[in-house]
Amino acid sequence: MKEALIPQIQAYSKLSSADITLLRSGDDGLLSLATEELLAHKKELSPFLGWLHENMTKEQLIERFKVHAFSIDNAKAPFVNDYFITDKQANIIGGISFVIDQSAIPSFLIGNLWVLPKYQQQGFALKSVTLLCEHLHKNLQAKRIETQIEPENISSLKVFTKAGFQEEGLKKNGHLVGNRLCDVLIYAKTF
Repeated sequence: MKEALIPQIQAYSKLSSADITLLRSGDDGLLSLATEELLAHKKELSPFLGWLHENMTKEQLIERFKVHAFSIDNAKAPFVNDYFITDKQANIIGGISFVIDQSAIPSFLIGNLWVLPKYQQQGFALKSVTLLCEHLHKNLQAKRIETQIEPENISSLKVFTKAGFQEEGLKKNGHLVGNRLCDVLIYAKTF
């Protein structure tokens, strides 16, 4: 059951490696900084983040992250665990999230991976995916971690392949980006 995993998930508001830190999105100061960065780069990021709309305000974006942060209190809500990626100097680099896919296995779905343009092509996405997968496997006993990627998103395909994910198939009309339905490739890593 999802409820059994929630206390374990709550215990980890910060995940760290030598180069990056993943911080849960509940902190107001962090939320403010991250949303300012997202809004400053929404033209570049919105094609890959279906929830980042062109006319979205800072208040709406903060509310989105707060709803996710507190969905943990509602057992019937889909619990989205958002983390912001920071570097050693605590600069916001990007974000990554996961949801419980099937708690009985347990399996998880990673999504919403984004990296600000000035930090792209520097390995931060791969380090973030690797750190989150290690956490899900070691601390939450994940047996399967899945992601869904648009076939055109070559950068994400490369990141997840380098992180040990394997392609499992194509899901037709499996993702909504803005008002557009698109196909997604299913990639998974099993333990």
